[in-house]
Formats: sequence, structure tokens, C-alpha cells
Amino acid sequence: MCIRDRYYKGQIYLDMGKTNEAIRAFKKAIKINPDLEDAYKDLGYIYESEKQYHRAEKVYQDLIKRNPDNIHARMRLANLYLRQEKYEQALKEFRKIEELDSSNTSAKLKIGVILLKQKKIESAIQKLQAVIHAEPDNAYAKYYLGVAYEELGNNKKAIEILEQIPPDSLLWEESRLRLSLIYKKTKKMDKAYQVLKDAILIKPEDPMLYVYLGSLYEESGKYEEAEKYLREGLKIQPTNTDLMFRLGVLLDKKKEKEKALNIMREILKQDPRHADALNYIGYSYAELGIKLDEAKTLIERALKEKPRNGYILDSLAWVYYKMGKYEEALKKIKQALKYTPNDPIINEHLGDIYRALKRWKRALNAYKNVLNKLNPENPEKIRAKIKEVEEHIKAR
Repeated sequence: MCIRDRYYKGQIYLDMGKTNEAIRAFKKAIKINPDLEDAYKDLGYIYESEKQYHRAEKVYQDLIKRNPDNIHARMRLANLYLRQEKYEQALKEFRKIEELDSSNTSAKLKIGVILLKQKKIESAIQKLQAVIHAEPDNAYAKYYLGVAYEELGNNKKAIEILEQIPPDSLLWEESRLRLSLIYKKTKKMDKAYQVLKDAILIKPEDPMLYVYLGSLYEESGKYEEAEKYLREGLKIQPTNTDLMFRLGVLLDKKKEKEKALNIMREILKQDPRHADALNYIGYSYAELGIKLDEAKTLIERALKEKPRNGYILDSLAWVYYKMGKYEEALKKIKQALKYTPNDPIINEHLGDIYRALKRWKRALNAYKNVLNKLNPENPEKIRAKIKEVEEHIKAR
């Protein structure tokens, strides 16, 4: 069998979904002809799709060793580093690509984005401006340039640039949200609302615009307006789970708990793996002290979807707390705090669990941390807990 036949055999296996056979075929093709670039690319693609990133890296590195000027291989490797948040390694590869091809705007854009993530704002701006100079209509460069100016505190310039992103861009929706948030941050709420209302007039079929506008009204305490826009969105897309979830959360804030729970149950009919709906129902049961076994099952299902989510881990801790399993609760709440260290409710739960375990000093420290550093919604409740714990400590 000739080299190309082995390579094509690998492609056939890949098309058939026979991944292991495809890997073997591509490896054999490379062994026979180490310069067969297509085999490296397809082998790397398989490893990437299987999330075997270290193996994909090795494949691309081997290809680059054979041909250091291979821009395509370097781009694959750089994007793989970027996906894994290995920013320094990605930056090194993108800079090498830029050296090999000074007109490569894709590499320049990625360099700008990485510099922005690294908070090297001035350098990011220079690189993104270079992209826009070469490609005046590059919406991605404009979006990230707007973000960079916002990071610098130059909101006027950020708004000016974000406004230039056209509705046919994939980043248009995100740019409208960004504009709205800038106006919110600068206390221009009328403009914050209007940006999203205008966006809805342009794209009335876009469900996320209703989600954003509803959330903005909700955060401002304007629940009736929030509900109005969320329900308008649901008229257009009645089964959209993002809209349904936001409406459920809103109804919860309006003290319409049963309606909220019913919406969350409807979401699970549409998407049984919807982590936030699973978590909401499970946590609600825990708060009510009912159906605790079912609550635990629901939250564990949510954790399978989002294993590093601090809020879901907190929910599981709270179920254990309600079950009287305080040591298990403590273990989970500590895991939750690794991912969400500054949430006042999770830290209050930490204090509650220590209090249940009669570890009074640790409970006191947890409550004081909430009161003094985390801006709790109900500080009087925290003060009452501090007073109770202090009385226990004095009585010892």
C-alpha cells in the first residue's frame, strides 16, 4: 500500500467515525513519509477533537521541527495554546507567525487579544489598531479595541469604536451588550436601556437581546419592565431556555416561587441537562427543607455539567447542611469557595456550617468576613448571627 493510500484510508476511517483506526493509519503514513503534512494536520485535528491536547501539541511541534516556516502548523499550535489559556506559549507562536508573514492580520489580532487578557492594554491597543489599519472593517479588532479603551477608562472612545460594529457581524450582539454595560457603569441608565431596545428593533428575532434587556431591568429592580421584555422574547421563541431561565429567576425575585419552579421544570423538559435549572430546583428544595434526596440528585446532575461551578457546589453543601451532614457540607462549601471566593451567601453558608459544627471562632470569622468585606444583602441578619456566636464563645 502506497503512502497516499494509507493517508486516504485514514480519512475514510475518520469519516466513518473510527477514530482509533484513523489514528493508526495517519501514524503509519507519517512513519513512511515524515514530510506528509496532511497526515500531521489530520492527526492533530483528531487529538484536538478528542481533547488530547498534549498529543496534538506534539504532532504540530513535530511538523514545525521538520519545517520551521510552516505558518499553518504554527497557527494550529498557537490556537491550541490559546484554547488552553497558555497565553505566553500562544503569544510566542503568534509572534513567530508575524515574523514569517508581516501581513498576517489573524496573528496580529490574536496577539492583541492575548495582550488585552494580560492587561498590557497600551500594547494591545497598538496591535489592534494595526489590524484595523490593514482591515478597516475587521469587527473583531474593533470589538477588542473598544474593550481595551474601556479597560483604560476611556469610555467615550470605547463607545465610539463599539458603535462602528455593523449588525451583520457575529460580534454585534455582544457589542450592544458591552455598550449597554458601559452606559450602566457610567450611570446613564436611559442610554443603557435604549441601546438594547434599538438593537431589538433591528433584530427582533434575537432572543439574547431580550435576555440582556430583561436582566438589566431586573438588576435595576424594575421587575415589571423586565418581565415585559422577557415575555416578548418568549412570544417569538417560546421554548428558548435562556429566556425561560431568566423569567424563572425574575419570578423568584418577585416571590412567585411556585411559578418559578414550574418554569424550571419546563426547561428540563426542553433540556434535561440544563445545569442552572437543575441547580435552581435542587437549591430551592434545600431552602424549603423538602425532597432533600431529590434535591441532591438534581444538584449532582448539574455538577456533571458544570463541575467547577462554585454556586452549584454551594447548593450541594446546603443540601448536606439541611440533611444534618455537616462534615460533608463543610467539604463541599470549601470546594465552592475555591471557585467563588467572594460571594456573600456562600461565605455566610460557611459560617452556618461552622456554627452547626460548634466551631464558634471559625463561624465568627466567616460572618465577620461577610459583613466587613462582601457587602451582604441583609447585613442585619449577619450582625444577629455574629451576636449569637459571640454569646456562645463568652459562655464557654
